[in-house]
Amino acid sequence: PVVWLKVFEESQPIERILKDKIFSQLTLYPLSRKDLKFDMLRDLLSKDKTGSTKNYVLIIDEINRGNISKIMGELITLLEQDKRIGAKHELKAMLPYSQKSFGVPSNIYILGTMNTADKSIALVDIALRRRFVFEELMPDFSLCDKLTSEVKTVLTTLNTRIVLRKDRDHRIGHSYFMHVNDNASFNSVFEQNIIPLLQEYFWNDWDGLRFVLGENANDNGKFIQRITKDQIPSARNKWQWFSDAGIKSFDYLTQLQKNYSTESIPK
Repeated sequence: PVVWLKVFEESQPIERILKDKIFSQLTLYPLSRKDLKFDMLRDLLSKDKTGSTKNYVLIIDEINRGNISKIMGELITLLEQDKRIGAKHELKAMLPYSQKSFGVPSNIYILGTMNTADKSIALVDIALRRRFVFEELMPDFSLCDKLTSEVKTVLTTLNTRIVLRKDRDHRIGHSYFMHVNDNASFNSVFEQNIIPLLQEYFWNDWDGLRFVLGENANDNGKFIQRITKDQIPSARNKWQWFSDAGIKSFDYLTQLQKNYSTESIPK
């Protein structure tokens, strides 16, 4: 009895699965392991009924935080399209522990994620640059379907100011606001997530904080309060956060709308 693993409508070229074996006119041929291209045979058997290969995806989160040379070593070369199994310049590596030959098939796709605002990584490993296509995913508040157009305008203005004062990689992402649906939830996210983030971005840069929040350059603002010499004669800083001045939380959204509507961004 014969177990048919796959039946094709059209004959397949023997070069796909055989190395140097030559057929004559026999009906059956015994094939040893050394005669077969097992990787190609496996790829052939993985195709569905339409003849399409089943694809697989490997997702590596925060790929830039690891030491690529230590994690992948010479295996990173095998990711290149022309080095895949069955490709023109097929390459394989010997795995150090199992001592087995290893190659990367053409039907596996590797997706790596990274955060460009991550200050612990100065530059992307050049090995990644050469072997990956980079697709930038920037803040997109249209994905937050519960936000009103007014809130989206405020957040877009905030990010525009961050770009002007800092850089484009430090813009506020939309993930913070995916579940924001009213003023109260916006204020909660802004107080617990955004203000601490801005404090980190603009460490000891009071002018930068006042700019991105739309505060007047000279007068007291709602977010940033002036420290007068009458209050603390020996004070070295001129400014402090509203919370340090003893002011309780307020409606941040309304205040931002007011700030951004009364002060234009310099061109």
